[in-house]
Amino acid sequence: MSGRSPALRVKNGQRLGFQKIRPVILQPRVVVRAAEAEAAEATGGNATESKQAGGEEPMELPFVPARDIQSPFLTGLKLSLALPWRRFKSGSVLTIKLSGQIAEIPQGRFSSVVSLPDLCSVLRKAAVDPRIKGVCVKIDPLSTGWSKLQEIRRHVDHFKASGKYSIAFLERASEKEMYLASAFGEIYAPPSASVSLRGISVKGTFLRGTLDKIGIEPEVRRIGDYKSAGDQLLRDSMSEYQREQLSALLEDIYADFVEGLAMARGKTVQEVEAIVDEGIFDMERLMEVGMVDGLKYNDEIEDMLKERTDGKEDELRFVKFKKYRKVNPKAFGLTKGKKTIAVLRWVSDSTDTRSARVFPSQSHSLPLTLTRTHSLHSLCSFARTSGAIVGGEGQNNVITADKVIMQLRALKKNKKIAAVVLRVDSPGGDALASDLMWREIKKLGEEKPVIASMSDVAASGGYYMAMGCNKIVAEALTITGSIGVVTGKFCTAELAKKIGYASETISKGTYAEILNDARPFNDKEAELFDKAAWHAYESFRNKAAESRGMSVDDMQSVAQGRVWTGKCAATIGLVDEIGGLNKAIQLAKEAAEIPTDDKVAVREVSRAGTSPIQLLTGGGSASVQLQALVTMASLALGGPGIQAIGDAVLSANDANLLSGMRAGVCMAQLPDFEVVGSNELSASSGSAAFDVLDVFGAGSNGSIF
Repeated sequence: MSGRSPALRVKNGQRLGFQKIRPVILQPRVVVRAAEAEAAEATGGNATESKQAGGEEPMELPFVPARDIQSPFLTGLKLSLALPWRRFKSGSVLTIKLSGQIAEIPQGRFSSVVSLPDLCSVLRKAAVDPRIKGVCVKIDPLSTGWSKLQEIRRHVDHFKASGKYSIAFLERASEKEMYLASAFGEIYAPPSASVSLRGISVKGTFLRGTLDKIGIEPEVRRIGDYKSAGDQLLRDSMSEYQREQLSALLEDIYADFVEGLAMARGKTVQEVEAIVDEGIFDMERLMEVGMVDGLKYNDEIEDMLKERTDGKEDELRFVKFKKYRKVNPKAFGLTKGKKTIAVLRWVSDSTDTRSARVFPSQSHSLPLTLTRTHSLHSLCSFARTSGAIVGGEGQNNVITADKVIMQLRALKKNKKIAAVVLRVDSPGGDALASDLMWREIKKLGEEKPVIASMSDVAASGGYYMAMGCNKIVAEALTITGSIGVVTGKFCTAELAKKIGYASETISKGTYAEILNDARPFNDKEAELFDKAAWHAYESFRNKAAESRGMSVDDMQSVAQGRVWTGKCAATIGLVDEIGGLNKAIQLAKEAAEIPTDDKVAVREVSRAGTSPIQLLTGGGSASVQLQALVTMASLALGGPGIQAIGDAVLSANDANLLSGMRAGVCMAQLPDFEVVGSNELSASSGSAAFDVLDVFGAGSNGSIF
């Protein structure tokens, strides 16, 4: 048996002739904990005692006292040589404000967005900085993934191991904010704070009703019962398979959430579940059950910090994140090592300038545009990819195959590089672009070790890239897998009829009009599309099996577009280790035969470029808002109706999938769904405007954050 099953043909939401294969779901929690116990035994530790809050593997980020890194005299000498405007008083508290997005890639000098690498670096520096007495973090509503929160929690644990105090301050919070705050030693909130702990939900979005109303018929071909990326176009409700896999994801996320809170707050899982089910809204009650340590307003927090810093009676010594991130880690000997690990991060999502179409592009009868504008010793290099994989050139927030391949080839030629860690944060997209990058990653792996480190999402095309590496590391709550493809086209005949639009096409060749959106597929075209979709899936699945050392049948049982959490993927062979970037560093050192006791320096190579114009216009989110305004204006003023409808659809869903489907591109992309807390909040436009002013030093308003 080859594991091959016929392509799934779907029309009007009906499934035709697909073999139903249900993968066996193992018990991930038992396997993960067994791995933790083995690791603890190997290091002479105890799994229970050394396990970090949130269930991460122990000893990934051990704390080393400052005196064991370099002498206090040398540290003091280096700090005294710092530029005057980068100095601050000893005995200070480090203050950080976290709000909205936490970027995967270090941001440019004009950006007000906090990045994960900068945040982790700041916490590691502060842990050994003799001038820092503690850290106080104001956590506003976050719009980041659970895996990034796990990485941050790991670094907070590292900071706490220094013996310094750590404080989290909440004003508006739901599950994600509390999950992160629980890692800190103390949690405070105002008596009137809005803290909602009521549970976690997952939702999918569906466009079929909208498309029916405007007269667009999606003709979709997908391989895999669980490849529900096309469901948002074909259905108006969840399929049985999508409900099954999303329910499994929800179970894993919720379990880790309550376990993380229970471990951090000294409670049982049952006690935390009871607190969540109680639906507490009164802050006094929240303090009674032990979720916060005290009720204090912002000024009371400042008064408390005055007593914990070394200033005068009414002086609060503090240093903000933006200033402290510029402190050179060399001052504390953190970058000292015989080997250097260079961190190379890609800002964009994944695209291919040649466009991965199943069939050549051709003109479409309707102008429905659905596109998104959006001196070293041996090195272990880190390449970060973040975003969707799409076809096209010069787009923002996309991973372009040409750029990635160019960088991978440069790493391969560089004799100073001992190993490469590929950091992946992508839901996938263009199948051909993913395959081209997979090929280049495999070729690089023939010269030097390549380790994949998964962030929030590394699914479908994102997993395609990761499976080319020698080993894969994922966070417990990374969203991964989704080994499947979806492709098709839109038939706009009914829409054209409604608006009085007509066109005629003259062609030569049996399949010349296969992408003609003025009519549906005929029988021959449908058959060819089925075969092409299966061919793309078979290539993806078989390469995944080869890369992971599995038989095709075994890979088939866990593929079919099924989405997994990282900890579950580790039990079925899709992932090797559970952990974060530092776990990948350890594996890279081992693979490159760098002695375990040898220190390695970590150096960031690339940084996101944010111009002052992007900052003032709000970046990508402003573009989406502007697009929505243009759409409404076009409709109100009687502008080009088709374009306006296309823009309206685009603003509501993933333009990458829509544009790919329209062009007949074979997509390896994660289905559209969102995991949210009970009261998911986002930073207000007012606070965003404040951040812009603060960048230019024109509106600090005296806040310590």
